[in-house]
Amino acid sequence: IGQDYLRFEGSTITRGELLPSALSISEIIGRGACSIVQRATWQNEDKQRTVALKQFPLDCNERRDMLSKELRALCRVDCECLVRLMGAFLNQDTISLVLEYMDKGSVCDLLKASASMQQHSADETLKGLPEQVVAALGYQ
Repeated sequence: IGQDYLRFEGSTITRGELLPSALSISEIIGRGACSIVQRATWQNEDKQRTVALKQFPLDCNERRDMLSKELRALCRVDCECLVRLMGAFLNQDTISLVLEYMDKGSVCDLLKASASMQQHSADETLKGLPEQVVAALGYQ
């Protein structure tokens, strides 16, 4: 991973498409043991796209190991039911993964939101969810 490219296990995943200067970072939308996730806007040529920016500070081996495992999984995935890796870059002592932004949140968020909806709205919100979960779990 460099300032404008991602190579992993012998393949170039991105090169020059995702520069830190093309991202406008906003609020934190998640935290984990080894990273934080922020919503960001990616300006690419004439279009803007909302993305999730997952940042891994490289100040300990545990974080490097988690990053390596996550990168390995994300680089091998090509399933429309799973979040896609769009690219990555190194900025000082932090590696940032640029991921597809899921505007409805997690499955847990969807289930919580549907509990307070009227039945018809909840049915529409959750329609197709079981098939997507099964497809994602069955992905190899």
